[in-house]
Amino acid sequence: MKMNKSVAILLFFLPIALFAQQFKEFKGQVVHDSLSVEGVHIINKSSGATTITDKEGIFAIAVKTSDTLVFSAIQFMLHTVVVDPEVFQQDFVKVYVEARVNELEEVVVKPHDLTGDLKKDIHKAEKPINFDDVGIPGFKGKPQERIPTTAQVFVVGPLFASIDAEAVYKKLSGYYKELKKRRKMDRENEMTVRIIEFYGVRFLMENYELTLDEVYPFVLGTVMDTEIENDFARGDHNLALQKLEAR
Repeated sequence: MKMNKSVAILLFFLPIALFAQQFKEFKGQVVHDSLSVEGVHIINKSSGATTITDKEGIFAIAVKTSDTLVFSAIQFMLHTVVVDPEVFQQDFVKVYVEARVNELEEVVVKPHDLTGDLKKDIHKAEKPINFDDVGIPGFKGKPQERIPTTAQVFVVGPLFASIDAEAVYKKLSGYYKELKKRRKMDRENEMTVRIIEFYGVRFLMENYELTLDEVYPFVLGTVMDTEIENDFARGDHNLALQKLEAR
């Protein structure tokens, strides 16, 4: 008996749909009254997914029912959350953590010949002070070389008054073209790592029958050949998982 085409398509996507219903992006916030909640590490022991909290303690991680999440930070006691059906159904959870108290048997205070005058004492500091030490926002990323347009390369100033010889050489030699390719590869590699961290190595190995060495090229190939990056960025994990399944 010949199967109806629409029925065949439905049966093909049925396992993906059923699996997606058991999977979600688990969002929440780590909370403490006085200590910083930024940089708390969260590990899904069941899938291997990992993430860290932002400065407000907000996090998002992939989970299924019965997964176990471990919250770890040097300033907090280890905290565990089991994703039971009730927890799984919640759209947003708050995780209250307990401060880690380190008791010291003895504290020795050594004089450092400080005067109390900040302007004088600051020169005695062993480590230079930067914007992080005083709470001032600053750029921490790696500066990228600007890629000029063709007009910017060949025309600098009125009436062709001057030409940037180095920019002209880089344009004609194909340097800027290669630079664009490298940056595209960097973005693809970064997205690949984010996807692996979010879904978890163990999750990918078990659900797509991969060895550990196959996980990275499998995800990278999906990033390069599909629109999974857009799906992942929108939080549309149904479509993202379908693209992984199609590989």
